[in-house]
Amino acid sequence: MNSTQPLIVLMLWCLAVLTANALELKASDSKALTYIWDVNLDEFNGTNNLLSPRFTTWNGTVEEPWQLWFNLHGASYLNKECLDLYLVHRKSHHVKIDFTLLLFNQKDEKDSASHHWQGVTFKDSSTGHGTGPCFKGDLAVGPPKGIYAPGRGYVVDGKIKLGVRIPTDPIPIKPTIELLQLRRLEDDKKSLTLQVSNLTSQVEAKSNKIDDLEKTVSEQKKQISASEDLLQRSTNELREQLRRLEADTKSLSLHVNDLNKEVDVKLSRINYLERTVFQREWQISQYQDLLQRVGMCWSSLNVQLRPNHLPPRGPMYESEPPSDLNAVEFSSNHTTDFQPFEATTSMKSEEGTPSDLKVEFGSNHIADQHNIEEGRTSVF
Repeated sequence: MNSTQPLIVLMLWCLAVLTANALELKASDSKALTYIWDVNLDEFNGTNNLLSPRFTTWNGTVEEPWQLWFNLHGASYLNKECLDLYLVHRKSHHVKIDFTLLLFNQKDEKDSASHHWQGVTFKDSSTGHGTGPCFKGDLAVGPPKGIYAPGRGYVVDGKIKLGVRIPTDPIPIKPTIELLQLRRLEDDKKSLTLQVSNLTSQVEAKSNKIDDLEKTVSEQKKQISASEDLLQRSTNELREQLRRLEADTKSLSLHVNDLNKEVDVKLSRINYLERTVFQREWQISQYQDLLQRVGMCWSSLNVQLRPNHLPPRGPMYESEPPSDLNAVEFSSNHTTDFQPFEATTSMKSEEGTPSDLKVEFGSNHIADQHNIEEGRTSVF
């Protein structure tokens, strides 16, 4: 809406200008041209005078070019109370006109000065006529004194405003061209009127659309605000859950470390028990082998102690010989080839296995030094 309003204003202004131009073309009376020239006093550094841009008036069907000529410091042969300002004609033919040279007061328009010239004839392109306005009892040359003082209002921000008013005829146009231009202007007026109407409708439609969009944006802002609140609450809850999970994880980690230590202890005990079982199995196998040898030795003794080899019964025997060979006693006058003997078995074994088994016959004693020592060790 803000971007279309300036366009509508511009089009309305164009419509007014076209209407004014049409009215001006219909008019046949003469009018005056007022030309204004803003002069920057700093431009006079290194020069004594300046020329304005060219401007044009019409004398019937003849185009007349003009310029203003201004000398800030004046001339020695001129009155210093008058502004050294001239109107110069820039065409090589005679022209007779009335004109007025102007000096504008930029702070108070009522205090502006003028100098009117009547019936002046310009003979060629280098002819100039003046001077400008005069100020009785005051200096019009050599700033910053006189009219150039800051408080006078003729000089503002280093600039002075000069001008001229010249009678001029309308620009000559042939009647046919004038009618065509009038028709074209009327058509342009109708077209601009229609465009203004269309733009007004579009502006109203866009205004309604903007209102709807503003309502939609307001609702979306409310939804976004509610979503942000929900997201904040969810974030806080997730952070609390994360904190609890971290605490639980830390507790479980400590518990797992304790369990790992217990498992290490149990594994150590299992390894010890396995070694102990292996040692006992090895000892049992050795004992079985030893018993087998003892049995063989016992069989050999039984063969030697059969009845046909026993000494004759005497008064010292009252019954059958004892079954325990260790309890048999012989008299001094009887001998036998049976003698007590000692059997020693030496073995190499792994760590923890018995390395020396000793068997003694005749004393009814079998010693296992390693087994005795192992008997002192508690096994769990």
